[in-house]
Amino acid sequence: MTSEEIAAKYQCNPSTVRNWAAVNGVAYIGTGTRKTYTWTEADIERFAKREKPGRRWPEKPITVNEENTVIDGHARLEAAKKIGIKKIPVDRKGDN
Repeated sequence: MTSEEIAAKYQCNPSTVRNWAAVNGVAYIGTGTRKTYTWTEADIERFAKREKPGRRWPEKPITVNEENTVIDGHARLEAAKKIGIKKIPVDRKGDN
């Protein structure tokens, strides 16, 4: 599997895949900008399990009222939906 195929499969930039490969010791053929990484199944599995910087959830929860109407955090909720996060921190406020 090529770096470009791995990038497509895991929905990331090919440069992210190549940078990860360089830092994590994936074997390659060639030199300089003509490197071709030779991905093993173990390498691909390690790449799939890597920490994804853009996927960490922010510490600040969204705020909802007793009827589950979003009071604060509309953009965080939409971002979570867009990238497929199923569970997010919620702070429930009473209607006092």
